Amino acid sequence: WSAVGLRNFSWRWLVMAPLLTALEFVGMAFINTQLLWRFTGEPFENPQIETITGGMRLTRTDLALLLILVAIIAPIAEELFFRGMLYPLFRQRWGVLPAIVTSALVFGLVHLIPVLIPGLVFVGLILAWMRERSNSIVPGIIVHALQNGIVMLGIYVITNQ
Repeated sequence: WSAVGLRNFSWRWLVMAPLLTALEFVGMAFINTQLLWRFTGEPFENPQIETITGGMRLTRTDLALLLILVAIIAPIAEELFFRGMLYPLFRQRWGVLPAIVTSALVFGLVHLIPVLIPGLVFVGLILAWMRERSNSIVPGIIVHALQNGIVMLGIYVITNQ
């Protein structure tokens, strides 16, 4: 498990996790509302809301199941794969900066949601940087889980207004 980055890390990463999560949200908001709008001329609409809800309201049970899947299982699986397996391979082959950028690009592209790719690449940059600096994937799992959990709570609130 140590080889994929499941290692101890400094407690400072726990303090930084909410700040890094906020940075991810600010970066994605800027990318999604400003940059994409300037290039497309269209206001940003998150396609995940329709995909997840099917246009229906989410129940509390839906929310609980989505939180388990999207805010617990997905961050663990994605961090194990992208920052636990791919990033070290890229780093060994090309060095730190190319590995951070390449793993972030792969992370964004693999999500297969074109309008979200630029924002997801930004998130991937932060998560790969965290992996490099902490020498562990656990801080990235925490930040990834916080972000996904907040998004799910937001979708729940939006669909139940």
